[in-house]
Amino acid sequence: MSASTARRRRQRRRQQSRRPTISLSWSYPIVPAVYIASALLSGGYMLLMHWADPGRMVLPLTYPWHVHGGSVLQALGHVWFIFAWAVAVTALFGFIAIRTGVPRADTPGRLFSKGVWVSVNAGFFEEIIYRWFIFFSALVMVAFFNTITFHLVHIINEYLLLPVANFATFGALHAQLYGSYGWMFGAAMVVASISFRDAHEGVLRAINAWFMGMVFFWVLFHYGIVAAIVAHILYDVCTDLVAAICAHFQPEPAGLFDGLAAALLGGMLRP
Repeated sequence: MSASTARRRRQRRRQQSRRPTISLSWSYPIVPAVYIASALLSGGYMLLMHWADPGRMVLPLTYPWHVHGGSVLQALGHVWFIFAWAVAVTALFGFIAIRTGVPRADTPGRLFSKGVWVSVNAGFFEEIIYRWFIFFSALVMVAFFNTITFHLVHIINEYLLLPVANFATFGALHAQLYGSYGWMFGAAMVVASISFRDAHEGVLRAINAWFMGMVFFWVLFHYGIVAAIVAHILYDVCTDLVAAICAHFQPEPAGLFDGLAAALLGGMLRP
């Protein structure tokens, strides 16, 4: 191969790398549309559950919006460790990707801008869906399934799920898990966090999502849902920023297949 041929190939490869390997521009309107549809369905289901058995909803429907335990900044200060965790774990997986030569899915700037867009939508809608709609709906559903299973749901929660949740959260949610509202209140929290976990693929991401879901519940009960939304968005943006920085040191994808593989792997690596 002549030097001029090799030079032309390098130039062509650099030009290709400047273009997004996988165009995600179509996802900008799709992301909020999917979340809005999910919110409408889960919100409608919550209202249906409230109509079916209003006595089971021991809190007013608007309760998450009326908790004022302090400022949003105070809430973020209390859960600083989740942001440190997001940075540390994403940096670890990014280092592994760099060392193993995993190609980046796109330029660092585009990865960050797309990630922030998804993070803002996820933080806003997922808190509303899981910490509000699904949680309140679960207050009714837990009671229903406990009745048709002859109190098996009560036994599982009393001796397994609630103790595990209390231990995993270092007792921070003990007042809610075992408080005056009864075991069904804590069980509804666990159900909502399990639903949140199931929305994240991969074992590690699922476990991480469940724990984060419980942390956001703590923020909600102490500072309100607005603080939980901000904390969720900031947590995701931390992963976006570190992933974009790591992408700067990853090799450029040689083609569509490498770009697709990098996009899929990148999604798996994010906590």
